[in-house]
Amino acid sequence: MAWAFDVNRLPTALAIMVAVFGGFVTSVVLFLGVLSLTASTTEAHLLSLASAVVVLPLTLVLSAIGVYVARRVYVTLRPPLTDDPDETD
Repeated sequence: MAWAFDVNRLPTALAIMVAVFGGFVTSVVLFLGVLSLTASTTEAHLLSLASAVVVLPLTLVLSAIGVYVARRVYVTLRPPLTDDPDETD
């Protein structure tokens, strides 16, 4: 029997918002950790160099991690539709 609304799946708009928020929060938390670690282990006159060499490339990596987390959250909240083999007659 086909239902109009599957209770195991969130509406698309809500799932996208939650996924984007989760990916963004993950990226921000990791970015703050990188900034904190860089600032605490770098001498003051080398901070601009550390920013160019460490923080900018890691920002790209952290963005990719955020996108991956967002994708995994979305797939968890909106699993693909599958047909139950038990319902075939």
